[in-house]
Amino acid sequence: MATFDYAAMQSIANSLLTEFGMSAVLRRASADPTDRPCIVAITDYMPKDRANELANPTDRRVYISAVSLEVPPDNELDVLVPLIGPDANVTLPFTSPVKIFAPAGIVVLYECTVRR
Repeated sequence: MATFDYAAMQSIANSLLTEFGMSAVLRRASADPTDRPCIVAITDYMPKDRANELANPTDRRVYISAVSLEVPPDNELDVLVPLIGPDANVTLPFTSPVKIFAPAGIVVLYECTVRR
């Protein structure tokens, strides 16, 4: 039986996020705040998603590339700060735990929700 190449899938996800997403930083609030660069895609929820999940109108879905992100995002310690786009330099807090897509133990990407 052939095995699926999840490392290649991680690379494909990173390529798509790089092409269609934007640069951002994960800012960890502490005595010495640190910024970790990342590549993200921020999308609005679809109207049917809002109705089913009771999403706040200001909530946004975010996909974060796992490539070159040594410390994963933490919804309690980090905030997202996009560097370009309509939310440039706006601090966006996480509203729920970060979902980790890691089949076979290889993190392909992170999915989370932030609030404007």
